[in-house]
Amino acid sequence: MKSAKEDVGKREEDLAFAAVSGIPGTKAYRNVYIPLRGGRTAEIDILLVSAKGVVAIEVKGFGGAITGSAVRWEWTRTRRGKRSGGIERLKFYNPVRQSDAHLRAVSRYLRVPLASCHGLVVFSDRAVLKKVPPSTETCTILQTKYLRGALLRRLRAHGDRFSPAEASRIMQSIESLPVLGEEEKQRQIVQTRQAEKLRMAEQERRRQRR
Repeated sequence: MKSAKEDVGKREEDLAFAAVSGIPGTKAYRNVYIPLRGGRTAEIDILLVSAKGVVAIEVKGFGGAITGSAVRWEWTRTRRGKRSGGIERLKFYNPVRQSDAHLRAVSRYLRVPLASCHGLVVFSDRAVLKKVPPSTETCTILQTKYLRGALLRRLRAHGDRFSPAEASRIMQSIESLPVLGEEEKQRQIVQTRQAEKLRMAEQERRRQRR
């Protein structure tokens, strides 16, 4: 049985997938697991392929006020606690760093130049993006309501990077990936969260040594 948090996350992914589906000249894939070293995988919430390039989309389904920078290890989500009524500040791994890691994994697996890949970090419309970079060289940060428009502008602004044959090869590579069962998905989720906690703990140790 899924938790309320997982249900909210799925609804936000549903909204994002609906926003990017059906764009002419593109094909959208959901919950793509790119193999990494050591038997791990990188889960890409949505992967969009076209002759213009590959777009990896990371969906963040939570609300609250979001603050962070492109280079810091952690971002902060500030919200009013449902039970306590007080202000809660929750840390989460920098999604720009997460997106960049996903792009490197996609580039390696699909055998395409990293410059042909771009990341989108999509926050819920319930979130308030207070102090975050609107975009970096490799990643764009926005809310769900702006997703389709941003993609259409990006597609119009860029020339073709792949031939029809190359685009077809990329799609076949994605479609050849194994479909994970629920048990394996949950194991991958746990591993990802553990890796994020380790990264954040290491960053905290570095901060304390300064």
